[in-house]
Amino acid sequence: MDVKMGLDRYIEAVASKERTPGGGSIAAISGSMGCALASMVGNLTFEKKAYNEMKEDQQEAFQKSFDELQELIKDLNQLAKEDTYAFEGVLKAMKLPKNTEAEKTKRREAMEEATKKALETPLNTAKLALKALELQTVFVKWGNIDTMSDIGVGIWTAYGGLEGAIITVKINVYDLTDQEYKSKVLDECDRIMKKGTELRDQHLKEVYNKLDQ
Repeated sequence: MDVKMGLDRYIEAVASKERTPGGGSIAAISGSMGCALASMVGNLTFEKKAYNEMKEDQQEAFQKSFDELQELIKDLNQLAKEDTYAFEGVLKAMKLPKNTEAEKTKRREAMEEATKKALETPLNTAKLALKALELQTVFVKWGNIDTMSDIGVGIWTAYGGLEGAIITVKINVYDLTDQEYKSKVLDECDRIMKKGTELRDQHLKEVYNKLDQ
């Protein structure tokens, strides 16, 4: 399912009884929207006098983060599509015959590989959503004060993409029999969640401080 189909049709597809697009795809789009809101804050800051009065290194950091966000938007949109295709691989493996022991073994192996492939996509989504939260730092610090509500929503949206992606990883990882791979993935999830939560709380504290002035 292509995210370019239009918002109304996409939401209808999500709401349908079809399994795709599902949570992993939505998590990627959520992360992308968080990047987009931060980009809007950037665009509404560049034109302000306050931006021109920033120190040169601050302007450079601001511009660098803005540029990187544009790439993240593209990457997360691509992951939204890839998530659908990856899960279709799991569905295909599930349909393999299981009448004989040989068929059952082949099916288990296909399910294991398809599941690994499927969870790599939301894991990448979580990593990019974490990167989005990191890049939002300069917009929280120096962004147009009139857009603090927008960056606040962007923070929550990017974080929602991060945690949504982690949830999608975990529902897949527990079906795996490769314990070493499973442990590695779960450790990575814990690291991403910890850092993401810290950034979310740190950013929102600063946003609320500015809103309450």
